[in-house]
This record gives sequence, C-alpha cells and structure tokens, in this order.
Amino acid sequence: MLSARFFAIPEDFSLNEFEEKVADAFSGQQEPKQTVRRTYFDTFDWRLFSRNLTLAESKGKYTLSSLVSPVAVSDLGAGPRQIPAFWQDFPEPAARQHLQELLGVRALLAVARCMHVTESMRILNQDAKTVARLSIDSVEVGNKRPKQKLARLTVQPIRGYAMACAQVVNMLAKSGLSETPDTLLAATLSTSGRKPGKYISKPDLQLTSETPAAVAAQQILENLFSVIQENEAGVLGDIDSEFLHDFRVACRRARSALTQIKGVFTDETTLTLKQHFAYLGQITNRHRDLDVYLLQRKKYEHALAEELRAGLRPLFDSLERMRNNEHQKLRTAMKSKRYREALAAIREFVEVEELAGSAVGANSSLPIQEVAKSTILKRYKKILRDGKRITKESPDQCLHDLRIECKKLRYLLEFFESLFHAEKITVLIRQLKKLQENLGDFNDLTVQQEDLQSHLRKLRPDGKNAIERGAALGGLLSVLHRQQLRTRSEFEEKFSTFRSRSNRDLVAELFK
Repeated sequence: MLSARFFAIPEDFSLNEFEEKVADAFSGQQEPKQTVRRTYFDTFDWRLFSRNLTLAESKGKYTLSSLVSPVAVSDLGAGPRQIPAFWQDFPEPAARQHLQELLGVRALLAVARCMHVTESMRILNQDAKTVARLSIDSVEVGNKRPKQKLARLTVQPIRGYAMACAQVVNMLAKSGLSETPDTLLAATLSTSGRKPGKYISKPDLQLTSETPAAVAAQQILENLFSVIQENEAGVLGDIDSEFLHDFRVACRRARSALTQIKGVFTDETTLTLKQHFAYLGQITNRHRDLDVYLLQRKKYEHALAEELRAGLRPLFDSLERMRNNEHQKLRTAMKSKRYREALAAIREFVEVEELAGSAVGANSSLPIQEVAKSTILKRYKKILRDGKRITKESPDQCLHDLRIECKKLRYLLEFFESLFHAEKITVLIRQLKKLQENLGDFNDLTVQQEDLQSHLRKLRPDGKNAIERGAALGGLLSVLHRQQLRTRSEFEEKFSTFRSRSNRDLVAELFK
C-alpha cells in the first residue's frame, strides 16, 4: 500500500476552499460526513503502538488500525463486555488468534475516548479519474470541558497517480499547511496522560563515562524506583500479571545494583536500601509463584493425553483460590505503614539532588565507566570459571548457581549499556540471553516438579477423584522430567557458544 501523507491543519481549514484553489488542475467530489464515538485501546507497555497499530471500538465493534495509514488492518468483530480485557475475551476465533500474537499476557486498557468526525473528498483529474483521497479527521478528546480538539488532513495516494498526488501535496504545502509524521490516532493517544510507547521496564539510562560512580548508581536506583511506582496501581488493581512481574524485577535489579556496584555508598546506606527493596520483593513472592503456575495451565494441559487433563482441574482450581487469597494479602501489605515507610525512604534517597557525605563510600567519586568495566569483567570471568566446571555428573544446584551469576551479569550490562558501543554490547547481551533461557527453563522445570511432587504427596487416596488427579499429576511429572533432561543436555552447547573465542574477544574489547 502507498504511504499516506499527514498535515496539521488550522481549525478554519476547509476542503471546499482547497478545492477552489486547485480548480485549474483538479476537481473534488465530497463524500458523506461520518461521526462516530470511539474508544482506543492498548496495553500498559504499548504493545500495539510499538507495532504502529491501535485497537478502536465503536458501537460494540472492534477494529485494528494502522497508525501510519488510514486503512483498517483487521475488523475483529464484537469484543469483550468489560475492560480490562484479554485476547481470549474476544468471541471471534480469528480475532483471538491475531490478538494473542500481539498482546501475549497483557490486558487491553482504554487509552483515549473521543468523538471522531471525518470529512472526505476524492480529488479527480481532468479525465475524472481519482488521483488522491483527502480526508479531514477531527476529534474531541476526554470527558472534561472544554474538550481538547485535534485535527489532521490525510492524503491517501492512488496507485498509478503518484505524480498527480505529489502535485496535490505540493499545493497543500503552498497553502500554508505543515506536514507532520503523526497521524490523528497517534496524536489522540498522546492525550492519554502517558506518552505512547514511553514505558520501558528495564533501566533506561544515558550515563557518561566520567559520571561519579555514586551519582550513576543513584540514577540507576531512581530509574528502577520509577518502574516500581509506574506498576503499583496495576498491581493493586490486579489488571494483569505483568504489572507484578515488572514490579518484582525492578526490586531485584535494584538489590543487584546495590550489591554489585561496591563502595559507592556506605555499608549502612547500602544495607538499609537493600532491606527496603527486599521487603518490596518479599511481599510479592508467593503471588508471583502462583501467577506463573496459572499462566502455564494451557501448556500443562496440552502436555497430557486428553483423557488425563480433567485430573488437573482440581489442582488449578485450588491454585486460583490460593492466588486470589495471596492478592488480598498483597493489597493489605501495600497499604501498610511498613510499605509506605519503605517507599518514602527510597524516594528520599533517589530524589535528593546531592548525596550527603555520610551516605557515600570510598569509590563514590570514581568514573562510572571504570567501575563498570571492572565489575562486568569480574562477573564474566566468574561465569566462565563456574560454567567450565559443570559436567554431565554435576548436581543440578551448579546450574542454578550459574543462572544467578548470569542474571547478575545481565543486570550489569543493562545498567551500563549506554557507556559502551551500542551494537557490540547488544551482541553480547543477545548471547547471554540464550544461555539464560536454557538455565531459566531448567530451573523452572525443577521448581515445577518439586511443587507437583508436593501436591502429589498431599493427595489423599480416599479423596474425591484421587485416581484421576494422581494420574494427571504423575503424567505431568513424567513430561516435565523429560523436558528437564532435554534442557540439561542442551546446556553444554549453549555455554560453549557463550564462551566462544569471538565472545571473549568482544568482552576484552569492551571492558579491558
């Protein structure tokens, strides 16, 4: 499809007036005005926007539209009755499949509501052939008065008439209109109170090589604390499982930064901050464990023969009840005095403009790039030493320990990514991710088997449907064990790739 062109227009712009200005070369044919009320949706982390898409609802019908073209990508038909909603809440199978690929586990949220008016005109040449289609789209956004008004003029080219369309675009520019890269949809989403596409769960920093280490570490903690705060409402509202996941990971990253970037704060300051972040993570532990299980439900069911699947239903019904109970506990904890004190203490530390001398350590004034290089290199070498010692006979704990070390290195690379050559450090992170995926899968399979064995031991022989439940749990344990053996067998190849000569040379180039 040919790319549309977009123009910002003043309130008094008229298609009829423009038609008069181009009457020597073209004529115009007006089309009926359309007025609709629309609600636009996206996920909290803007998964649709990041792919230049948006989901709009009008009169109960949902349409997936492009942000760079006025043409709909897909009509999804009827949608869910309430929001937040997930891909599986859409009744049409084709819509569910399409949205599952785009949304994953995230919920759809309403990001903008507006009254949308479209005035269209076909531009005809002297042979009465349509060479372009002009449309003025205007919206009134929000619930408060006066409502915010936005407008865009879209020029949609027609195949085979590129030169004529270019002439129309040139005439628009000469009439004083300014071309803009934003469609009206993109501009409308910007009124949501959150900048579209802005949310990033991992550290988003631009450090300089000479920044004092304590200042850089404070910036890292401030960035992570902002992620915690951004996800707080979603955790309390139980909107989707990713809010809690990002909340927890930010806490874990913060603790890792305090542990690994040594000597930039005093021991007392470091310990106090670690305790606060640890508390924020601890109150979410069981909740997240249960979320992970419930997210695996379909995968577990499909791993079993169909006649065994019904035996898993009581297990997941129980997990669902436990998870809801844990959420209530978490809500209580997040409204407690202890929770408020932890947030206040962290906020006070990360937002202070200049750290007090009593808070900084011996390495506080070292250039952060110097600290980053030595810290990353030390962690990388430890991973190589520990990984080389792992054989087929090594206990599972060795792989679990290596997984922790890899996670620490990943966090360091993300903290200090802006200090090094972008493409080269991206290559290293990509290679590390592949090793982490193998070790993470192995750990997940171990934990899942241990928990299922615990459920199996608690199963009463005379309990309701005990035979069916026991058969399902036993069958699932067998499947998971085979997957774990296969994952372990792949470790050597993954680790060999990570410690390859090219990777070692890259590490030396970046960090020595």
